[in-house]
Amino acid sequence: GDTECWEFCDAYPVKARKFKPDQLNLEQIGREGEEFVVSWLKESLDLHLHSSIIHTSLNDDSAGYDIASPSTKFQGRILLEIKTSTRPGDDCTFHLSRNEWNTSLRNPNWYLVLVKKLQGRFALFGYLDGKSLVDYYPQDRHQNFQWTSTVGKLGPDDVFSGFPGF
Repeated sequence: GDTECWEFCDAYPVKARKFKPDQLNLEQIGREGEEFVVSWLKESLDLHLHSSIIHTSLNDDSAGYDIASPSTKFQGRILLEIKTSTRPGDDCTFHLSRNEWNTSLRNPNWYLVLVKKLQGRFALFGYLDGKSLVDYYPQDRHQNFQWTSTVGKLGPDDVFSGFPGF
């Protein structure tokens, strides 16, 4: 989330870089973003609902979402896939797996929540539901070839503001 660090990284084209992001660091940034969202939910929900917030990815990273939570707007639970970016700027870059994508298609209450971490501070960037992602994601053109992971880059005009289900 430090502008100077990203300026250094951007000075070298991706293919020419001899360094790769540390996987543990990426996992820590992701976990911190999830914890930020859990804290936000606890601030937004009545105390008696706090035990209904399930930080799923702590025990099951294959569920296709990170957090299950009650909603103040909808009946039932919302499923939240959290993506955290430390890159400064007016957009948010993230990776989404095929499993996360498939989960979004099967669950109308699934949401992609984008979080920015800059200078050590977290902020909600915006969110999308699975139906809104359809136009962005690649199509499998042949039965023997399927995408497994993709990179998205969305700006403020591409996402809904606020928080889903609240």
